[in-house]
Amino acid sequence: MKAIEEGRRAKAGEGEVRMETAERGARIRHVLLVILLLNLGVALAKIICGSAFSSESVRADGIHSLFDSAGNVVGLAGIVIAARPADRDHPYGHAKYETFASLFIGMLLVFAAYEVGWNAVQSLMSGESHVVASPIAFAVMVVTLVINLGVTTYERRQGRALGSAVLDADAKHTLSDALVSIGVIAGLVLVKLGFPEADAVAALVV
Repeated sequence: MKAIEEGRRAKAGEGEVRMETAERGARIRHVLLVILLLNLGVALAKIICGSAFSSESVRADGIHSLFDSAGNVVGLAGIVIAARPADRDHPYGHAKYETFASLFIGMLLVFAAYEVGWNAVQSLMSGESHVVASPIAFAVMVVTLVINLGVTTYERRQGRALGSAVLDADAKHTLSDALVSIGVIAGLVLVKLGFPEADAVAALVV
């Protein structure tokens, strides 16, 4: 009888662990979905604005934000796999896939840096600039900067609360986007002051 009772308790404990794991995964997925929608909105606004006013730096920043969205999708996939229970091939569960997802987000950031940097170099070498430092461009950059800072703070807090490597890595990714936006705004200010090549330089800083 004692052995049976211990067995029941063990099964109950495993059930509670599975429930806690499932709940944690659901909360992380919710955070990533919210941030995915925000990042897509920010990316779209920057890309449209950059194209409308011929700003290479704003457009590059939009591409960077688009990679943030891709990182959210990768994070979601990693969390879904990580939430699976242990099986014969994975006796210790699938939690390591969350770490793999966070590493892949870092790789996306490196790829984005290469793409944006190369476009900036080409722009500088061509010596041509048709950028317009419009008040609308400034407004778009400031608003998206505020959104990114809010997303970074929210995601970092959730990452700590849930002990999630994916949320922590993605928060750093989003923070890099916010820092880049500050550089882009500075570039637009210089363009407004009569230094059109500052836009390409800002894109290179991105």
